[in-house]
Amino acid sequence: MPRSLQSTEVPELYKLLLSSSADHHNQEREWILTLISEGLIEPMDYNVLQNRSGIKLMLSLFPTCMVDMVARRLILNTLKAAVQMPSVAHDLFYRMNLHSWIASVIDNRLLSAWEQCYLGQIYSLLIANERKHQRHSSPETPECRFKVANVTAQMATRKVMSVMESLKDKPIAAENIRLMQSTLDAKWRPKKKRV
Repeated sequence: MPRSLQSTEVPELYKLLLSSSADHHNQEREWILTLISEGLIEPMDYNVLQNRSGIKLMLSLFPTCMVDMVARRLILNTLKAAVQMPSVAHDLFYRMNLHSWIASVIDNRLLSAWEQCYLGQIYSLLIANERKHQRHSSPETPECRFKVANVTAQMATRKVMSVMESLKDKPIAAENIRLMQSTLDAKWRPKKKRV
């Protein structure tokens, strides 16, 4: 380990997340994922993580057999913490295309019903925050910007909603369906400024 910690990077991110230790790889991965999920408190923390492509790395690991259920839960905790911050949610929606990623992995056969419901909850928060971002953007913002956001959210929601429908006996899945539908039914166009 380095003698001093830099506040601009996650210490030993690659070494621990992609551990090659034969005996301790799960513990090392879980330790760094716990550090990240508990340390993601404000947008600056997200920026530090993104300096090392941390979110991209977690998204690429999530659907693989390299990670176990504990590691997937920690990745989901990190994503939920991230999408609860409006500016971070917008970045994840707009630059990282998180809504499409969720739609592509939510029906992965490796995932439990609990993980699918958690992904649905993250998705609901993500599109709700993106809608708020679009509503509060400048009225001079090109119309295509909010239309693209709305249309891509609708397309991804169809897939997420179909998985939630198959789990609707679970209360959280039913709540996710309700939240997704209310977000899509609401206005996405930027509010007009009062003169």
